[in-house]
Amino acid sequence: MGTTVDAHGVSLTTSLADAQHAGFKISTNLACTLTTITKHSSCTATTAELLNSGKGVLATASFSGNNATFSYDLASGTTYYVTAYGGTYTQRRKNASGYPYSGTNVNFTGGIRNTDTSIYQYNIVSVTTDTTITKELSDSFTVSDSHTYEIQKIIELNETFTVSGSLGKDITKTFTEGVIIDDTVDVPLLAQGTSIAYNDGIISTAKINITYTGSAPTIWLSADGGSNWEEVTNNTLHNFTNTGNDLRWRVRGVGTVITKIVVDNY
Repeated sequence: MGTTVDAHGVSLTTSLADAQHAGFKISTNLACTLTTITKHSSCTATTAELLNSGKGVLATASFSGNNATFSYDLASGTTYYVTAYGGTYTQRRKNASGYPYSGTNVNFTGGIRNTDTSIYQYNIVSVTTDTTITKELSDSFTVSDSHTYEIQKIIELNETFTVSGSLGKDITKTFTEGVIIDDTVDVPLLAQGTSIAYNDGIISTAKINITYTGSAPTIWLSADGGSNWEEVTNNTLHNFTNTGNDLRWRVRGVGTVITKIVVDNY
């Protein structure tokens, strides 16, 4: 989990002057956040852009050196385009077959220079994405992704999530910030989430960082789907005694107001 760099591995060996938007058609294997588009060091384009499947512009960013920084959430199983452009610039390309080039989070499925191509590769050498996603408690969201889930909102102690699908989690309930976790009223129920990571390898470590006011909450993590809960220290890497492939969290507090939960390092 966390940051992943997906590169197509093609050596872009030809340079020529160009004024067109050129790069790659990509597809996503899971929900993730685009963080960086990296161009070839000999390409002099000034701007990177992310397009949707209809070639509408979703986001642009200026290159600093060879990297352009983004923060754009990509949906699972979706087609996008990543390109570079900027006035008349030096394009870098290769004429080679071999599509698709499969990655971990992102696959390179074709080229684009204004229109799609199945034989050329242009300008871009890699795409960096992040699957560590933070959600504020006031955000509403729906997740449907194969094995990485956005951090779930804290829930009232007498409420539970409703999920659907064998792996995909569809979470539609909206909660407000400042949910009070008070087990003097709601004993013995706890605030608890369903899977954050599922069936994506053995989980032996994790860290949970809870932002709160009031009394410090008691926090547990489970790596085996809740069969074994292990008490953990907030914002400290935990080494599981009972490893597994289904990561979940649980929290209880008295007069505790929680505004954010982030789980990472798993």
